[in-house]
Amino acid sequence: MPTLYNGSDNTTDQLLKLVNMKRDINSLIGYKIAATDGDLGTVKDFYFDDKTWTIRYLVVETGGWLSSRKVLISPQSVLTDYGTTGKFSVSLTTEQIKNSPDIDTDLPVSRQQEEILHMHHSWENYWESTFFGGGNTADAIPAVEVENANDDELPKATYDVSLQSAKNVSGYHIHAIGGEIGHLNNYILDDQTWTITDLVIDTANMIGGKKVLVPVSNVDALQWSNYEVYLNITPEAVENSAVYIPVE
Repeated sequence: MPTLYNGSDNTTDQLLKLVNMKRDINSLIGYKIAATDGDLGTVKDFYFDDKTWTIRYLVVETGGWLSSRKVLISPQSVLTDYGTTGKFSVSLTTEQIKNSPDIDTDLPVSRQQEEILHMHHSWENYWESTFFGGGNTADAIPAVEVENANDDELPKATYDVSLQSAKNVSGYHIHAIGGEIGHLNNYILDDQTWTITDLVIDTANMIGGKKVLVPVSNVDALQWSNYEVYLNITPEAVENSAVYIPVE
């Protein structure tokens, strides 16, 4: 069964979180991918949008006949019955995934490659739709253009710099107002909306350090270049946050 969580008391807010059956992302790493006609790989990572905290892709390492190829699968193809099975069932065949366009799974991901991938699988373009937290491209999904060596021959490559690796960001130093308090240990995922609702923070830098839940609304900035997450609350507020207690 995926790891769930509760808090240190029985407040209404904590009970509601339990009812929603939110799960921690680390417990989903290693889940199998079940296509409509057979299993084909395991989940190695999740790519999320650091502006909306929405999961955009499951990073899947396929095995066997796919020669350990890494592919990106949108939550749009994940069925909702994965619950306690240890698998993500997807509405794709092994042949569809086998013929999935090549895409460099290392970040940042080329927007042009994403467009080809989404067209191949008939996925909505999240950067121009409302699917799972999408929105107006100019407002919601920043991108950068990189000039090629010869602009006369090739168009500029556009990259989505808002996509982050859950695995890579885990371990980032956490700064509250006034100083560093610990590091990012895990994430809590709402499995209905595919959004990250809370960060699990290990307050190792504080006396009596513990793991607590901090809503993503309290994140002021995520600086991937410095491996740091900045919060808009004080260390005292973090210390008084709900304690993270995994439930197996």
